[in-house]
Amino acid sequence: GRQERLDLLNEGNAIETEVTLLNCAGMKNSELEDCFDKTVYWDQLQKKFNITQDVNNIFDNNNAKWSDRLKNLFISQGQTWDDKIEERAKTVVADCVID
Repeated sequence: GRQERLDLLNEGNAIETEVTLLNCAGMKNSELEDCFDKTVYWDQLQKKFNITQDVNNIFDNNNAKWSDRLKNLFISQGQTWDDKIEERAKTVVADCVID
């Protein structure tokens, strides 16, 4: 996001007042999904991707970006992870937030 912001400004495609970065408290790098309470979407992720409760706190006890934390959880539970799965997971979150 920081690089995209710089590119937009440097190329003249935006001005400072048109670009805002999303920051989640305590995180160096974050994604929109980091800002949502996971109880909003967690049940649906578990159902749709056959992941179980995060008993080892892989997802919660980590300061990495949301998609990196979810990837680590998937892999720890023997699930595959790729760009398509990440996209589907983000769609599940978005749908739950809308609901």
